[in-house]
Amino acid sequence: MTPPARSSAAALAAAYAALSMPGVLLAQTVASLAALSEHPLPDGRSIFVERYLVEDEYSELKGWRERVSVSDSPFGGTLELEVDCADAGGFAARGGRLAFHCGQEWVAELLLHAVIIYDELGRQIHYIEHCRDLAWASDQVVTCNSEQVTFDGALELRRKEVPLTAEATPQGPPERLWLVIGASDEMPGVIARQARSLSGRFPQGLVVQTKDCGEETNSFAWVAEASLSPETAEAALSRLRASMTDAFVRPCDARPGTLLALRMTAVDPSVADMSDWGYVTSDGVSSAHPLPDGRLILIPRSFEIATNGDYADLREPVFIAEPSGGAPRLLVEDCAYPGHFITQGDLLAFDCAQEVFADFLVYGVLVFDRAGRQLAKVERCRYPIWSGDHVIACRKLVWDSWPKEHTLIRTVIGE
Repeated sequence: MTPPARSSAAALAAAYAALSMPGVLLAQTVASLAALSEHPLPDGRSIFVERYLVEDEYSELKGWRERVSVSDSPFGGTLELEVDCADAGGFAARGGRLAFHCGQEWVAELLLHAVIIYDELGRQIHYIEHCRDLAWASDQVVTCNSEQVTFDGALELRRKEVPLTAEATPQGPPERLWLVIGASDEMPGVIARQARSLSGRFPQGLVVQTKDCGEETNSFAWVAEASLSPETAEAALSRLRASMTDAFVRPCDARPGTLLALRMTAVDPSVADMSDWGYVTSDGVSSAHPLPDGRLILIPRSFEIATNGDYADLREPVFIAEPSGGAPRLLVEDCAYPGHFITQGDLLAFDCAQEVFADFLVYGVLVFDRAGRQLAKVERCRYPIWSGDHVIACRKLVWDSWPKEHTLIRTVIGE
């Protein structure tokens, strides 16, 4: 099944207008527009484009959207690349990198596109504005159809060559570890309570995620020690079995750029107090996000529970760690649901929510330099992408009594 053609603004408007018709016609229209298409790539992966309707009027993504994801990522499963990619197409892969175009803005009732290129980890490494249908000329040169709207409102396409700038530095090989495991579970709350009962006897213990060892399915384990040698691990196992007879050792090839590689716990002790709360499970798990230049974004998540026990606040500070080592540097003290981390040279941009309006989280885009200085904050904007040298583009949120729509805006980032 393939998504419906979208050749003009008029065609889109007609389809959307049909959604206002009552009864069966509405259901038929939704069924005909919603689609999931698969696009196999020469390297064995597949691109999936899901066209779906967000009907919740309180969602900032209300309306028709196209989500793009890629299968068979290096760590298993499916990796989401774009949550809002109109008229997605032009899929091309080379050396683990993946490119496709997304509709970005309407000019004179014509949808103009941008080519976005990702590395094998799903990180945006290039953005080519007003271009579509990329082809690889070499590892560092691509061609695409440049889009230009003529004076009389027609779309003019011209093939152009685009050299690519330097890309990601390698993260290094996995590190062989021997994990001394005393407890395991699939839920962060359960493992946090198990870790609490064990941490008094083994204060150096930490919670790890099995996906950090390269496993396709993820679960949690409390580890008394992550040893570099099997002999050291066996010695630690003997001490642990004095109180836990079912403890064991297992080898793990810890992926670089993960919490385990940094010996950071994946589940904060405060999660143990959340057993009676209706919180989102992922909110209780810390995360690490490798950047193309070798740096790491670290988000240690924890909960601050009110003294009266009536509510709990999620805390999400954002740190950055240099590939050369050293203590991580704090970028933002508290930033709800940070994501969409992208770099351009020494610049870093991402979005997160730092305020609430009418019970809705309000997102903004933050931009930092290499020294950790905040260079810009684009209020009420989300999903940042680079749209030129020192130019950030994001979806501007338009408010009425609730979030209504997104409009692509661009902001020049000063030094």
